[in-house]
Amino acid sequence: MSNDIKTITFKSNNHFYYKELSGKKNNTVRETDDWGEEMWSLYENATHVRIHNGFTGDSFIREISDKTTYKNIAVISWEGW
Repeated sequence: MSNDIKTITFKSNNHFYYKELSGKKNNTVRETDDWGEEMWSLYENATHVRIHNGFTGDSFIREISDKTTYKNIAVISWEGW
């Protein structure tokens, strides 16, 4: 991937990771209560999301298709596979 790709990374648990990897669950939902200015900047500028499996260390990257915020929740979506 080229250097101009802006990626935000989130850790996922083993159960959700495989759903996200397969495309059954093509989004990640995050509470934003503890997000500071740097995290909001990453979120706003990200074109891709990396989902990291906290148990195995595996990860994958998807192009973001939508970002939605509602109250203290951020939903980052990508196209299903």
